[in-house]
Amino acid sequence: MSATAARFGRAAAVAMVATLALFLLASSTVTGRPASRTGGSSATSGVAGTPVCVDSKLCVSMMPANNGASVDVTINTTVAGWAGVGLGSSMSNADCLMVWKDSSGKWAVSRRYATSHDLPTAASAQNVQIVASSASSVTVRRPATLSASARDQSFSNSSQAFIWAYATSAVSGSNFARHAAEGSFSYNALSVTEGSDAKAAGDSSVTGSATGSTAAAASLSGMPVVCPSSKVCVAMGIVPGNTSYVDVLLNTTISSGWIGIGIGSSMRSADILMAWRENNQWVVSRRHSTGHETPAPATTQAIQIVASTASTVTVRRPVTLTASSGDQSFTNSSQTFIWAVADGVSASAGNLGMHRSEGTFTYNAYSADGTAASTSQRSTMIAVHGILMAVAWSFLSFMGVFAARFLKNKWPKTWFPVHRALLGLAVLLTIIGFAVMVAATDGEHFDGLHGKLGLAITAGCLAQGVLGFLIDRWFDANRTEVPWWDKLHWYLGYLVGLGGPVNVVLGHMKNDTATWLLAVNVAVMGVLVIAFAWGQVKIGQQHEHQAMPLVDKNASADRDQLGANAAAGPTGDQHGSTDAIAPRP
Repeated sequence: MSATAARFGRAAAVAMVATLALFLLASSTVTGRPASRTGGSSATSGVAGTPVCVDSKLCVSMMPANNGASVDVTINTTVAGWAGVGLGSSMSNADCLMVWKDSSGKWAVSRRYATSHDLPTAASAQNVQIVASSASSVTVRRPATLSASARDQSFSNSSQAFIWAYATSAVSGSNFARHAAEGSFSYNALSVTEGSDAKAAGDSSVTGSATGSTAAAASLSGMPVVCPSSKVCVAMGIVPGNTSYVDVLLNTTISSGWIGIGIGSSMRSADILMAWRENNQWVVSRRHSTGHETPAPATTQAIQIVASTASTVTVRRPVTLTASSGDQSFTNSSQTFIWAVADGVSASAGNLGMHRSEGTFTYNAYSADGTAASTSQRSTMIAVHGILMAVAWSFLSFMGVFAARFLKNKWPKTWFPVHRALLGLAVLLTIIGFAVMVAATDGEHFDGLHGKLGLAITAGCLAQGVLGFLIDRWFDANRTEVPWWDKLHWYLGYLVGLGGPVNVVLGHMKNDTATWLLAVNVAVMGVLVIAFAWGQVKIGQQHEHQAMPLVDKNASADRDQLGANAAAGPTGDQHGSTDAIAPRP
């Protein structure tokens, strides 16, 4: 291999590694994972029955119990260590509940007093009881009023200050790791705040109001709050005394757009509750989805808004619905639900924009059993898919085609191995990325433009791989013109080579990745497009039957050296010595 080719190879390798490292670094943004240590937000607030997600790994809700004499505190967390919530404005004066799983996997709780940033000391009188739990949440009941110690704190019917913290390292005996994240929020655990009037869309007979409902609160007491996204949290529960109905609580951090959850494993066949705000009023519509298009409203809405706040709406619907083929019912089992969020769009009943993020989670509305683990795993798989496809179609494909189009004369012996290696790796990454996404997607895999174009590109690059193999085997060093199979390879390559980068951008948009990540990806592709334009102007496309091994393709002196046969076309090896065209290796 020539020194120039070696330098090109090293530069390509360094650029590929740098690009891969960049996408790996940014994958935390794609998956929505926070840094290992984060600060809390004092702006977060809630009222009784409303889940407050203070961090992507910790959500909290509270509910009065025993006619207000007690308070149920539900802590939903994904951390492997401990999580804590304290009544108080700072770590120097808080009455805390710390929860964790012991070595047998059972939830444990300890009421402690925080007096500094060191480990809080255990209260002499615990006065706590675990009343419900699931794999990812635990509900702890404690008296609303405590005054035995000067450090005891009591709940009041007002917005109170709370602190929160968690550690990611498992608890071992009495060894509690230092918190990895902490912050504060405000909450009124004893009252559901009244909000503006709300309505249910599509059926005027099911108009509801935002006034707090004791029945709605009771149905959700002790039920796990599942946060499949940092922008939406969900809790569900059968209505006490009226078990034919279920209450579904939706909490969101978005200020415009819509949120939705649906019974079903995919967008192809789900019974969905979609909620948005119009003129500061919650609007909820029950809809049937048949794909990634806007779900159609159900003929009979059969829903009622029973409680709402600025960030939360609780919707009541029958447990069983069978009037339409699109209706789905709740069962006493761990059911699969879909979720979706359209953030930053203008939402109305007649104009609901495309969702920006979506996924699945499992939940049993009859018992305290819910988890978003499948969503976390799916997010990781989506990130892996995106990284593989971005490397394949934002870098490798450009470089492989550049070598074949412009470097045949300059690298007569090495252009083909470089082309084959780069494009072969691109095909391999595409196959792996395709398989990962199929595994991560329930139901219909190729809904929407991104999915359909991705399927076409995957099929096209496989066809390109087969064509490339056959073209190499059929290569004739004595040919005087380009055969049709080479031209087919070119034209199919044009389609796949253009479609791949476009679909990478569509993937960014579909999954609502960070703006800076999309900008970096587009910038990398932009640099390579400029390189292509330079190559086309300065070098021009080269063909093997025109390739000159010594100098420029227009050098007549070297053409004379090849003898009379050179004028008619190459007669020797394509990659051979300086006076013959050598065969491909």
